[in-house]
Amino acid sequence: IAVSYLAFGKKTSALSAVGCGVVVVGYVVATGGEVNVSLQGLFFGCLSSLFVALNAIFVKQSLAVVDDNQWVLMFYNNVNAAIILPLIIYATEVEALVDAADAMASSSFFTMLLIVGSFGFLINIASFLQIKVTSPLTHNVSGTFKACVQTVIAALIFQNPTTPFFWLGFFLSMLGTSIYSYARFTEL
Repeated sequence: IAVSYLAFGKKTSALSAVGCGVVVVGYVVATGGEVNVSLQGLFFGCLSSLFVALNAIFVKQSLAVVDDNQWVLMFYNNVNAAIILPLIIYATEVEALVDAADAMASSSFFTMLLIVGSFGFLINIASFLQIKVTSPLTHNVSGTFKACVQTVIAALIFQNPTTPFFWLGFFLSMLGTSIYSYARFTEL
């Protein structure tokens, strides 16, 4: 909310802010009751959320520059990645690439690479479109909802140890996203 206000000067309604607050409380409750929690992990989780919010804001600002055309923005994004990614690989991953050369030569590697790349492309387009049609804040709240559902599914499938605080935090986050969604719906 604060980052959106600083970037766009756009105020968030009280009910939307309450929804976001409930989501944050849910996150705190869930992590406070974790079996294996570290301050470093908590710090990087919060830092990650900040950068996700900043990315959504930069996408919204960049869409304005390309006449709200998510396809043009995707093109620029891919050109940028094609230039920067090899430099990052060269600076950090050359040894790992040499070690994995045999595995990367297999057809199954390229098949998986093609599948993952295609899904990444589609998710990127969907994200750009969602930010274009709604707002960076709405994009982040829906991303939080998705992450909560994924976390619960993973905990159930892999039988991760959970606590009552985990489940309370999950339900608070779901409640917060529902409040936010209702608030945004009534504002239309």
